[in-house]
Amino acid sequence: MNSCTPPELIDEFRSLNGFFPTIQALTEKIRDLSTKYKCPFVSYSVGPSRLTQIYACTHNKSIYNCKAKARFSYEDGFTRFVECTNEHSHPLNEPTRMSMRNCLTLLQREKIQRLTREGQSAYSIRLKENLRCTKDALYNVRRPILEEIRAHEMDNLLQELNCGNCWTNDVLKEKDTNVFCGCHCFHEVICNKAYAKDICIVDDTSCTNKYGFPVLVMLVEDENGRSQVLAFSFLKTREATEFDMFFEKVKRKVGNIRLFIADRNQTQMNSIKRIWPDCLIINCSIHIGRNIRSVSVDLYNLYEKMRHLAITENEFLDACTELINDPEVKDGKATIQNLLDTKENWLPSLIIAYQHCDNETSNRVEGFFGSLKNLLEHKIETLANVIRAIYIRAERMYLSSVNEKPMLVPEELISIEESIKVGKLALSLVYSEYIDLNKKGSLIKEYSPDCCKIHEMFGLPCRHLLLQRILDDRYPILTLADFSERWTRADDYNATPPDNQTHIIPREKQTNTDNSYSGYLSRFERYFSSAARSESIRKILDNCINELQTIEHQNAAESEDQSMELQPPSSIPLAGRPFTYPRKNVDFKSKGRKRKYHCSHCGADDHTLPRCPFILRDS
Repeated sequence: MNSCTPPELIDEFRSLNGFFPTIQALTEKIRDLSTKYKCPFVSYSVGPSRLTQIYACTHNKSIYNCKAKARFSYEDGFTRFVECTNEHSHPLNEPTRMSMRNCLTLLQREKIQRLTREGQSAYSIRLKENLRCTKDALYNVRRPILEEIRAHEMDNLLQELNCGNCWTNDVLKEKDTNVFCGCHCFHEVICNKAYAKDICIVDDTSCTNKYGFPVLVMLVEDENGRSQVLAFSFLKTREATEFDMFFEKVKRKVGNIRLFIADRNQTQMNSIKRIWPDCLIINCSIHIGRNIRSVSVDLYNLYEKMRHLAITENEFLDACTELINDPEVKDGKATIQNLLDTKENWLPSLIIAYQHCDNETSNRVEGFFGSLKNLLEHKIETLANVIRAIYIRAERMYLSSVNEKPMLVPEELISIEESIKVGKLALSLVYSEYIDLNKKGSLIKEYSPDCCKIHEMFGLPCRHLLLQRILDDRYPILTLADFSERWTRADDYNATPPDNQTHIIPREKQTNTDNSYSGYLSRFERYFSSAARSESIRKILDNCINELQTIEHQNAAESEDQSMELQPPSSIPLAGRPFTYPRKNVDFKSKGRKRKYHCSHCGADDHTLPRCPFILRDS
């Protein structure tokens, strides 16, 4: 099927008579016009030394071998349309790789550049603008903008750090190279609150920024039971020195923190104990369950029953001891024994005395990471965009708590003037105790330090104290003095928030102080990820491997005669996990006899089915 060049396009070509400063300007104009009419023409024979510039149909080099061309005379910048071959050997708008590569108009390119500056990804731009070009064509338009963003990455970061309110930021750089190596950010409006010293939930996450910096976040529970961002940090690595440096600054801002909730990251927990030696630590019960499940599903089911009070704690601990003493169980004994040795960090009957306010898991910080990544659309963003997202999320969390309406309770329980100064969570729990007391009328137990779960877990006035006050004929029953300072509302909510303060702090290059497996892994994992994209990193890693293998295979003998003999490796451990194949075949003797094979056709033991003489004879 033959087609003709649209007459409207030919009229557009004729209108190009005039001055064009460069051949490139003329080429882009012809490409935009021809793409507009779905009959794209591309450069065929063009150049500043040519008097006639020839543009051919994009199917000139495809299977259609289209001969349609447009000719223009070009001399000293003045352009004049000469002719255009009308006949095409293909239907117009026939998709090809060439047409996909050159199908972007000037307006589309401007939109792509604008959306790239706004932080849109290539996929969202393609979907929003309905683009059918190749990925290379799209990237060629985005490349200058991406290079500009990368060139001004640190300027954008510092500008973003100065845009918020109530934050103090310490930007760390290496003293000799001025390379960015981390950032510590402190939410001043939260650091000054009484609840900042009570309970802190700590965790870190990856896959948020293009430089692979882990983001460590510290959350606290306010008087209304809501989560608030106390501080966060971009850590260069997950080494102990990085944790220590950040936690030391938090301690200078906040002081001693009573209780931490964290997962079982041993490096992180050790750092917390070094900075706050008198603090209490609770390990996330969900992470504890995952550790147990990796060893035994049956033991995990018992753990869940214990948490839901279906069985006693002693029954679960006996099951753990029984698994450790079971000779048939080979894997995971060390994990269960470690849990038993640290049961003061997770056993419900022990941690209830810590007044953890029902914070047994790290769900608060995990939920924060989920909302943060939703805000980032689960994309790997620049450092400035990640900080902006954290600022936005932290401000929303704070305003939600500030705008919480006070709870109204009977005046016989506490006066209205004092009730508005108590947080909503504390007041709602006390009010529920008051209602239950009115329903029951009397209680068996008397008020004591361990009289009930509400008093022991939250440190709040419980029904036993309320009954004692009623019997003493107190009116109102409670006063503001019965609530600890962490449950009272501050008076500075309406104060004007201070502007952000950002300090650039040079630091010496850190020496390697953590020689553990996790310490080395945290330092090298970013280079492992980049090795596929960087030849120089690959060479360094390969040279490192070769040198380590040379050291590993060195002969322990000093004499020349022994050094010439073939020796086994000096430090290579047996491959594979202990008590599993293939290592199990080396560590332990195989039980049982070697399996004998026989022919399934005739039953003989001297051959198998493929070599059976009866089958060979019949075939």
